[in-house]
Amino acid sequence: MVQIYEGLVYMDFSEALMLSRGFGEYENLPLLPSELPFLYLSYLGDPSDSGRIHSDVRRRFDGGDEGVAAAMRRFARLTEEAREELLKKAGGSSSAEKDWSGLAGLMSENFELRRRVYGREFGAACKFPGALFFFFSFFKTMNSKCPYFHF
Repeated sequence: MVQIYEGLVYMDFSEALMLSRGFGEYENLPLLPSELPFLYLSYLGDPSDSGRIHSDVRRRFDGGDEGVAAAMRRFARLTEEAREELLKKAGGSSSAEKDWSGLAGLMSENFELRRRVYGREFGAACKFPGALFFFFSFFKTMNSKCPYFHF
């Protein structure tokens, strides 16, 4: 989706949309790269089959697993809250002057919830954007003391 929309995309997969038309709603969020925190993407060059893992969660959901259903509802709310956090930051000051702690908390909660559902200290926030073989992350503050990255 990022390649098609050329930027941040909010995806709404609400039950009503999925049942009525079989696909979600996609919204390009109007933020420039300079308005975002410093993001980085990590990935595996030789990933496993994520469909195998997704299909087990789908089977559990279809089987009435309330834990999975509750997690899916929370993922939807986290996505809505993250969208609002991002839209509040659009325009105005540069990324470095913005407080990203709200978005960081949402991303961290998403990451932990996803770990629980799918199997399991440098002030970084992380999120799996969908595929299980990469994740997005960013530093809440630009700390040049981090030994793994050079800014």
